[in-house]
Amino acid sequence: MRMATMILMVPLSVGVAVAETPTVMDAYALANKSNAAWAHSYALGDAGAVAAGYTDSALVVPPAAAPIEGQSAIKDYWAQRMADGQQIYVRVESADLRGNALIQSGVWSVQVTNAYGERAYGGGNFTRILDRQADGSWKIRMESWEPASTAGRDARVSQR
Repeated sequence: MRMATMILMVPLSVGVAVAETPTVMDAYALANKSNAAWAHSYALGDAGAVAAGYTDSALVVPPAAAPIEGQSAIKDYWAQRMADGQQIYVRVESADLRGNALIQSGVWSVQVTNAYGERAYGGGNFTRILDRQADGSWKIRMESWEPASTAGRDARVSQR
C-alpha cells in the first residue's frame, strides 16, 4: 500500500489527469494532490479557499457534533479551527476512484498549543469523498473523522 504524509488543506479545484481506466496510482495521486491543496489553504489561514474546495451542498461530519452542511457553514467551521491555532495533518492509507468519485481514507492528527504554551495532540481516522465537477476539477462532497482510542497508541501522524 502506498502511503503519503502531508499537512492537511488549498482550494480543491484540483486538476489531475486520470487515465481512461484509472489505476490505484491515479487515485493516490489525486488524493495526495487534493489534500496538499487543502493543507496549503489551511496553513495560510484562508477559510474561504478551504471552503471553496467543497461542493455547494457538501457535508462535514465532525465527531460528537452536528453535521455541517454547505460551503458557508463549512467556511465558518474551519475558520474557528484556524483561530484556535490547530495544525492538522493527514496520511492517506486508501484511495479508490469509482467513476466520478474519489473515496479516500486514512489517519489524521491535530496539534494545538494552549494558553500556557503546552502542546496537545489528538488524532484518529478519516474518510473523504470527492466528486469530479463538470469542469474536471474535484471537490469534497463529504468528509468525516473520528478520534482514535488513546490506549497504547500515539495518534500523531509523521510530519515528514
